[in-house]
Amino acid sequence: MVPEDLTPPEVLQDFKVIASHTGLHSVSSPGILCMDLQGSTIVTGGSDKSVVVFNKDTEQVVASFKGHSKKVMSVLCHPNEVSNYLDFYLSIN
Repeated sequence: MVPEDLTPPEVLQDFKVIASHTGLHSVSSPGILCMDLQGSTIVTGGSDKSVVVFNKDTEQVVASFKGHSKKVMSVLCHPNEVSNYLDFYLSIN
């Protein structure tokens, strides 16, 4: 079931691309399967079995986690928890 508060397709067609960052995930289509935002940090999971942490302000990849056994279908940032590597905790499914 699709949530009612999602942006409808007729509105999405008016969106404009303001930046494009190739190489975050493999070129297989669709490359990015899920995404979460925490401040200036974008976390993506992909069909290439990897997770990429990207800083939109610096336009740099902060971290890349490869080696998952399946496509990454869900990522979630927990801003109140801290990992040893990032300033937030990631939950990956």
